[in-house]
Amino acid sequence: MEIMDTEGEMAVIISDQSMPEMTGVEFLGKTKDRFPDTIGILLTGYDHDKLGDEGEEIDFSHVFKCVTTPWQPEEFKAVIQEALEKYLAKPPR
Repeated sequence: MEIMDTEGEMAVIISDQSMPEMTGVEFLGKTKDRFPDTIGILLTGYDHDKLGDEGEEIDFSHVFKCVTTPWQPEEFKAVIQEALEKYLAKPPR
């Protein structure tokens, strides 16, 4: 968040789900509030449907793709390329 405070919008943000102060989903949600065009990619060791606590509903509307670890480099590069193309295709605000 501090980097975006000084640098502004980023095209693509890649965040791990497990972080000390907040989850990756929470972080990408906060960035989407401030920079709605930024594309968020979530890295996780869990399947998408197992990320929430039992009964907890998680809003993934601000996550472009969930990439589970371990991931293959070529597949991960393809996801990043797809995210960048989506960002560049948006009309400027």
